[in-house]
Amino acid sequence: MPLTLVTGPANSEKAGAVLDPFRAAIRRGAILVVPTFGDVERLRRSFVAEEQVFGVRIEQFGGLLDEIARRTQVRPRPLGDHARRRVLAAAIGDCALEELAEAAETAGFVGALERLVDELRAQRVTPARCTQALTAWAADGDARRARYAAELGALYTAYRRRLDGLRREDPAGYHAAALDTLRREPATWGDDAVFVYGFDDLTGQQLDALDALGRATAVTVSLSFEAGRQAFAARTGVFHDLRAVADSVRELPPNAEHYAPQSRDALHHLERGLFEEREHALFATVAAGGAIELLEGGGERAELELVAASVARLLREEAFEADEIAVVLRTVDDVAPLVEQVFAAHDVPVSIDRRVRLGQVPIGRALLGFLRAALLDGDATELLVWLRAPGVVRATGALDELEREIRMTGARSAADARALWEAKRFTLHELDRVRDGARRGGRALCDAVAAELMRLLALPHRAADDPTRGSAPILTADEAIDAAACRAVRRTLEEVAVLSERHPGLAPSPAELVRELEEVQVRAATVASPGAVAVTDPLTIRARRVRALFACRLQEGIFPRTVRPPALLDDEDRRELARASGLILPRRDDELASERHLFYALASRPEERLVLSWHLADDEGQPAVRSFLVDEVIGLFGDDPQARTHRRELGAVGWDGDEDGREALRRAASLAPREREAPIAPLRDPGLLAGLAAREALSASALEAWAACPVRWFVQRALQADDLEATPEALARGQLAHAALEAVIQALGAGTEDARLTTDKLPQLRRLVREALAEGARETPLSTDHARIGILARRLERDLLRYVEHAAAAGSPLVPTHTEVDFGAGTEESAEALVLAPGVAVRGRIDRVDVAPDGRAVVWDYKGRAAKPYTKWVEEGRFQVAIYALAARELLHLDVVGGLYQPLVGADLRGRGALRDDPDLGVPVGRDDVIDADAFDTVLEDVVAEAVRVAGELRAGALRPQPATCGVGASTGCQYPTICRCEE
Repeated sequence: MPLTLVTGPANSEKAGAVLDPFRAAIRRGAILVVPTFGDVERLRRSFVAEEQVFGVRIEQFGGLLDEIARRTQVRPRPLGDHARRRVLAAAIGDCALEELAEAAETAGFVGALERLVDELRAQRVTPARCTQALTAWAADGDARRARYAAELGALYTAYRRRLDGLRREDPAGYHAAALDTLRREPATWGDDAVFVYGFDDLTGQQLDALDALGRATAVTVSLSFEAGRQAFAARTGVFHDLRAVADSVRELPPNAEHYAPQSRDALHHLERGLFEEREHALFATVAAGGAIELLEGGGERAELELVAASVARLLREEAFEADEIAVVLRTVDDVAPLVEQVFAAHDVPVSIDRRVRLGQVPIGRALLGFLRAALLDGDATELLVWLRAPGVVRATGALDELEREIRMTGARSAADARALWEAKRFTLHELDRVRDGARRGGRALCDAVAAELMRLLALPHRAADDPTRGSAPILTADEAIDAAACRAVRRTLEEVAVLSERHPGLAPSPAELVRELEEVQVRAATVASPGAVAVTDPLTIRARRVRALFACRLQEGIFPRTVRPPALLDDEDRRELARASGLILPRRDDELASERHLFYALASRPEERLVLSWHLADDEGQPAVRSFLVDEVIGLFGDDPQARTHRRELGAVGWDGDEDGREALRRAASLAPREREAPIAPLRDPGLLAGLAAREALSASALEAWAACPVRWFVQRALQADDLEATPEALARGQLAHAALEAVIQALGAGTEDARLTTDKLPQLRRLVREALAEGARETPLSTDHARIGILARRLERDLLRYVEHAAAAGSPLVPTHTEVDFGAGTEESAEALVLAPGVAVRGRIDRVDVAPDGRAVVWDYKGRAAKPYTKWVEEGRFQVAIYALAARELLHLDVVGGLYQPLVGADLRGRGALRDDPDLGVPVGRDDVIDADAFDTVLEDVVAEAVRVAGELRAGALRPQPATCGVGASTGCQYPTICRCEE
């Protein structure tokens, strides 16, 4: 049967030479083979538009190989990708490695071995032939090379032994067997002609398939190639391989008629001259004109913003249709999110064909979270990810509450989070079902995972109010991606399940299965449509024409990409292997020539406009070098297209000359003088103001909060938003310290002589402190980080022990009598509020009151380090200890002679505040804290006056920013800038 080879440069009517005979052969039976899935979809639509529906069969090369295997009845089906990787991993485990031991521990080793095995399998290399060739290659080397060669041979032998034991083939061996059968029995194919279109390169396996098919049926193959051209240097070997098996070769001449008239001279000149020597007669002076545009961005985002703006202009001002434009990137996956974001900002719809990992797909994130929570003792967030998947829990408020509980309690594990959930809500039986499957292993585990996956897919459509309930809705773009993820996962699970059933030793553990699923690739793509601009890569665009093409990110290292030699046996090793043994493996030392050809194919696709773009730096400011491919294009034209380069600086906003629209507003805003937003104003809501005015008693701490910053008081005391985070460690420490000291005083016998702190009681005091802390820690955990609790507990114990030792050493006659005294709380147990002035009452809680035998009393307020002397009380709004002293005097009817802040941390543990100059109290205080009786009363009066003033402001809602005093402790400055809107 004839094999016809059709060659020619780009735009030489190769499409007509292949597709027209295919159309004529459809009724008799024919298969068209194209490079990519996108080509399959595009050509199917074009044939539908021609009213040719039935009998049109279009496949990628993998589909053609599968069809050959089906017709030649090769059995059984080969291992799938995931099952095969498990066999490769098992083969690695079978070998005692030394030279390759470290490499074998890396994540990429299985993939590198897989690629080498495929090359050997495609050439039908037996383990014996492989070992012989590697031994010959290593003969002239050192001992390390000999070990390296021996271990490679052992790995290939172990892998083939594993396959033989399974009685299965891998895909390369399966297809090789099918091709060998086809050569022996060509009649098994039938009469269907085969047409291969759009390829500019073919692998060894693909060449093998065409050779075998050429013996069985009529085959027509098109190949972009023109002898003597530098742009085709990388394809010379493929051309000669095909010509050797072809019955006829049809060489087509270049044709400029496909280009738009206004761009024909420039674009045809580009196709004919790219990468050729400049002195060639072909290079007359030609102007690029408007056919070639150059875009230079200061950064990656700036470049894409230029591209998006240019595409938008073509759509809105030059009557281009979206499906006439292609944006091409050397690799799409790594930059797709930024492309989507930038083009959306310009209202340009795009269609991006890319592959992502399962965890990047919504249903995949939910499934992996579920499995980690159920099988791997995952953390609490994994359980939340699953529970937040659409339909799993419909009461989303319950999930918000669970998240709050997790944060507040410091729950770390999924088991802890599950316990919190099930304590108040329903049991999560799904976790138990997949755990049961894991206990049984193999097929049971895979089936349990598949069941949960399908449940996740169906749950969003089970709601009673779902309009698609009970119907078969057309999937949205996101739902289509979820469905694609389900297909990919179920295919993987079925591969693993079958392997586990037949060979239990290869069944994955739960952890291994989760890792397998994490690596599942999902095609996250929308089919290009008339309403969207295609964002694609050079390999996908090479078989179609567009009106305008944007070649983006033309940077050194990206396009052309950095040459990466094979991980096992580099190019030099392969040359030596071929010389020593005759075993020829593919090399990549012509990678640059391949990249040049790929750029040639790309640059020949537009009919009217070619736009080249690059950036000068990445978005962190690191320099990036423009690809030499841009210079190759610029050098072809005599009108210096580089002088017309459109540029955009890194971080630029808006656009010059854009008179309307959102971008004009953005630019105007960026160039305008900065306007400060007015800070928060006093409260105006009548209801809120009435509520403030009607408050019967204000707490002393609220007055202090207002004095520090009214806005802070408003956020913390008026808005009262529930915290998502747990109690801060400093606050938890203070709460536990207060509780522990109260417990110690009560245990001593508060109000009795036994409660006096003396040195002879130190052993008892130390014991009581430790017991009180241990008991209090059950109610007040010091941290949600369990690793820190022990450290924090030891620090607090040390500080409280130092304090009681300090207090005992003072030898004061004061007896701790009252602890944690509430006043004005409105309960039966509490005293009445303290009236500071007509209409102004305060409430609070006194930490401790010590009373001497003669009735004199000192009020204490525990602090960390922030113990302030009385001279700072009015200035800094420190009201509490003065108000507590007045409350003890007025409400407890005590002769209060001092009010002191007691620091519990630091080297100096003396109380700070105001103490009347009375003898025999033995209270250790700062020298400046002792004052006479009149001064003591004056201090209290001054605090009352300031507190009354602050209370008046508070009840009037007179908010104003005070950023200088808003922060607490180490948190200086404004704490709520988005609410306050002040600038320090």
